[in-house]
Amino acid sequence: MKQLIYVFTLLLGGWLLLPGAAQAQVKIGANAKTIGQNSNLEVEAANGNKTIVDKGTGNVGIGTTTPGNNLEVNSGTSGKSGLRFTNLNNSTTGATSGAKALGVNSSGDVVTVEASAVPIYVPTLKAAINGYSVSVPQSSNTLGLSTPEFNTIPGASVSGNQVVLPPGLYRANFTFSAQFRSADISNISTAYLYINGTGLQGISSYSPAGANGGAYSGVVSFRLSAQSTVTFVNNVQSAGTFELFGGLANSSVAIEKLQ
Repeated sequence: MKQLIYVFTLLLGGWLLLPGAAQAQVKIGANAKTIGQNSNLEVEAANGNKTIVDKGTGNVGIGTTTPGNNLEVNSGTSGKSGLRFTNLNNSTTGATSGAKALGVNSSGDVVTVEASAVPIYVPTLKAAINGYSVSVPQSSNTLGLSTPEFNTIPGASVSGNQVVLPPGLYRANFTFSAQFRSADISNISTAYLYINGTGLQGISSYSPAGANGGAYSGVVSFRLSAQSTVTFVNNVQSAGTFELFGGLANSSVAIEKLQ
């Protein structure tokens, strides 16, 4: 028996000294007897997906058996990265300094990107302003809004002439049209922003030299500490008896959520 153990030990020692003998391959999971010739470690799921450690480079491949970088992930679906950060998502507060944006190059490698090359995504709500008419020399009118063309601000909504917004810092880009029927130096149309029924400030005003009028625009920034209702009010002073406001393709408001 001792001789048998001795002979076995010699054989095992000789095998370990052979070139490449120490490069053992390990297979875990489905098809346990089959492993890629270039893998030191291969884990195969029941659906055939594999995670491997390349024998020559030490690169790790998830969904690929030929990883071209330290870690390569192949989800198997075009446009889907296959990578998820559980505690880092679109509700996470972004870094304000000391950070760079990430992107991918033509090979799919993750790289840092210069800020000037990154399009900035700003959640925005945009809606057209409905037109109306007045037949008195002076009036104040809360502007009605149509169904939003798009709304990517979570928690924001439009109902009639009211915009409901969650807390945050906002910028409103306002464009409006004024059509005066008579020429007078006192003709003026002024737009105001109201928050929860209280006027914040004038956005812009338009005072034509003649009867026809036209479009005007302005920008106003505001911060909401709690969910609030925002409205836009147009104040009209005119020497005429019948005026038209809004209703044109360029009469709209776009509200951007900056923070």
